[in-house]
Amino acid sequence: MADEELEKDLYKNWVRGAKGLEYLQEGLQKFVGGKVQHCRNQSLQKIINGLPTGSARQCNHCTSQNLLPEHAKQKNACNRSTCIEQFPNNCFGSKPNGRRKCPNGICSKLYDEIVLDHSSRDPLWKNTDPSSWGSDRLGWSFAKCFQTTTGPGISASLTDAAGLLSILINNLTMQNWLACNDMSSKVTCPFNRARDIRNAILHSSKLELDNPTLSYYLDTFMTVLQDAKCLLHCDGSKQAVDKLLQLKKQQINIRQEDETKLIQNRKEALSELEERTAEGLREIDDRTATAISTFKKDVDNRTNTALSEIEQTKATAKLNVIEEKRSALSDIEEAKRGAEKDFKDNTKAALSE
Repeated sequence: MADEELEKDLYKNWVRGAKGLEYLQEGLQKFVGGKVQHCRNQSLQKIINGLPTGSARQCNHCTSQNLLPEHAKQKNACNRSTCIEQFPNNCFGSKPNGRRKCPNGICSKLYDEIVLDHSSRDPLWKNTDPSSWGSDRLGWSFAKCFQTTTGPGISASLTDAAGLLSILINNLTMQNWLACNDMSSKVTCPFNRARDIRNAILHSSKLELDNPTLSYYLDTFMTVLQDAKCLLHCDGSKQAVDKLLQLKKQQINIRQEDETKLIQNRKEALSELEERTAEGLREIDDRTATAISTFKKDVDNRTNTALSEIEQTKATAKLNVIEEKRSALSDIEEAKRGAEKDFKDNTKAALSE
């Protein structure tokens, strides 16, 4: 019975941890939603201000299939030396055939702005629709480029905590509103730790948490929501922190329907994990194939260069042999003429005596 009670308590802790994720999402959504709009509008306005007078101020003609980035060349595919992205194979410019620059001079430039504003220069292009970058009122098609995994959310309120945290971690401009100055650190950055905690909770196989672990998780969520620069002063963050404190003190009753929803959230997270693993394996295959192709081309080029040098060496050696032969024959002829002259001179001298 004691073991059963312990298992039951550990499961209840897991449910509370999963509920804490919902409160974290609630506390972040208004802040992230507002800052996303600001960032998108700022980037868009910067581009529009540089357009000639009378130019279109919006574009919805560009898609993931036809858009060519501003930094890409029309005919030459992006590679490691020409691409601004960390992984050129992911760039729209890596396959330029059938693509063109934005006819309104907007989307191609916005593509580059997104790359340069991404902390690792690796936007999630398969998660977005370029045709709505400018027209999406909430700017969420822009925001989704900064998520780490794909998701169906069309606004901050419909995006889970992991998606909101990823946007904050990956968008350099948004980090200007946060006190945390090292978003890449999983030790010192609570945002990064919170994202890992989300995965630990929703990817858990046992659905169990002990008391110290649950306490640490909830404290980390509160640390995120109390970031000193802006979040600390947001009403939504304050309300979420109050709920997390009550959850930590077990003063919130979690209903059966809440529990069912949390289990469904876990299933969706596991499905996302499987998709991400499969995608990672596909990327490894693609990068391996590219590396092999590049290596083969390099070997072929070196081989051709070496063969060319060998042929050149052979030709030079042959010319040297011919030249030496000519020189030797010339020396022999010169020696013969000198011998004949000496013979004639000696004979003439002998006859005159």
